[in-house]
Amino acid sequence: MKNAYRRREFLETALKLGAGAMISSCPHIACERNEFHRKDIARFFPRGGRPLFVVLRGPHPEKLLSRGLGAVLETAGPGPTRKKMLIKPNATANEPYPVTTDPSILSAMIDFFKKTGFDRFTIADNPSYRGMMVRKLFRDRGYFRLGRTAGVRVLPRDPARTMSYVKMELPDSAANRIILVNRDLLSADLTVNTAIPKRHHEADFTCALKNNFGAVYDSTRTRAHLIKAGNPNSGTEFFDRTIAECAAAASPGLTVVDARALLVKSGPSLRAGGVVKEGVGEIIISTDMVAVDVYCSELMSRHDPTYVPGERISRQLAFAEALGLGTSDLSALDLVEIHS
Repeated sequence: MKNAYRRREFLETALKLGAGAMISSCPHIACERNEFHRKDIARFFPRGGRPLFVVLRGPHPEKLLSRGLGAVLETAGPGPTRKKMLIKPNATANEPYPVTTDPSILSAMIDFFKKTGFDRFTIADNPSYRGMMVRKLFRDRGYFRLGRTAGVRVLPRDPARTMSYVKMELPDSAANRIILVNRDLLSADLTVNTAIPKRHHEADFTCALKNNFGAVYDSTRTRAHLIKAGNPNSGTEFFDRTIAECAAAASPGLTVVDARALLVKSGPSLRAGGVVKEGVGEIIISTDMVAVDVYCSELMSRHDPTYVPGERISRQLAFAEALGLGTSDLSALDLVEIHS
């Protein structure tokens, strides 16, 4: 037993040192933490300082999205000087919604934001696939077709190509002081994180925070998975910290959650044992990723009897809250409910 423990300890240490050295040596552009890519978040806060939290319910998602995004923009201050938007879908596996983002939701968001003055749009994600498999996923899921019809860029990034990423330094992070983030995301005036509430075989639950795994270089998330496998105790805490720290590095300005359906029991894909729960019928919009995951975790518990919010989600939320990504106190939000 002692030798087994030493082997696990050695594996964990080697992974931390090896992956850390790999990330540190990658080509990069240095940028100040939270100044380059979060500069326009404040304009989505009401004048009273309470983050807006919009819950949409009804059978017509395109109309609901227009009303919900309109409610958000009513509270906004002056717009950014540039008009570049990046929409990050959830493209975790080559399977339809609710495993991956429904292109009709992306289309509805693009149509709305075109009317508000944004004129350059990019749809980009870094799934776990490599090379041509990334392009196949985007083609099969209809993202390239949407790009052609809507006139927007579609960028399926290979998660292992270092030149597609920018080095971010997070001095307040305990697990990952350096994270490489998709450079397309960092160059946008506004990034929209489009998430789906799903069960996850590694994280237990995934939504707004963990969707940012798809915004970072592959070795960061692979390292988290391997360290968790090497030592289920401290490795699990490292994994949960990495979820929060990747979200801090990506720092999307707005999160849109498509909870018309959920993936319950397991996930994040059907192949991983997930089961589709239809008829939930909600869409959530907020700047606050922590609050979104609190709300959607409660939503999952109401629709999935196998899910009990526990230590894992509580720890992920606490780490994210400590990094300034939001609040777990839903009463601190300006809640707006819209029904069609």
